[in-house]
Amino acid sequence: MTEQPLSITAEALQTELLMDMCEKIDDQLVHQLEQLGQAGRSEEVLAMEVRASRARVENVAQLMPLIELYSRLITDGMFRAMLKHPSFSGHSKEEQQQLIAEYGNVLFATNISILANLVDKQIVRFVPQEERR
Repeated sequence: MTEQPLSITAEALQTELLMDMCEKIDDQLVHQLEQLGQAGRSEEVLAMEVRASRARVENVAQLMPLIELYSRLITDGMFRAMLKHPSFSGHSKEEQQQLIAEYGNVLFATNISILANLVDKQIVRFVPQEERR
């Protein structure tokens, strides 16, 4: 199977992925994109990008509970072993739980962003359960 290159620039793809990760797209994200070397955006362009982002994420909304479960299981499995390392011995159980929760949230947002983008680019096809045999 021959890999087909994406017909999107790395900068545009990075914008899509980061926007799809965020529940709220605001000036902070726009500033972060500018810090990454991206050009500023007019309000019209930003509004268009936000609509496109929300449409991509909505296309995989049915999968969110499953992706959240997978993300939590992976995070829990990874960090349970890591937190036994002596370098974490000074952290309270509450701090450790907070760390696990934060990484779980990042992993979930990352997974949704990647999946939404792969579906949008028709690299992966999502068939809703009611359409499957």
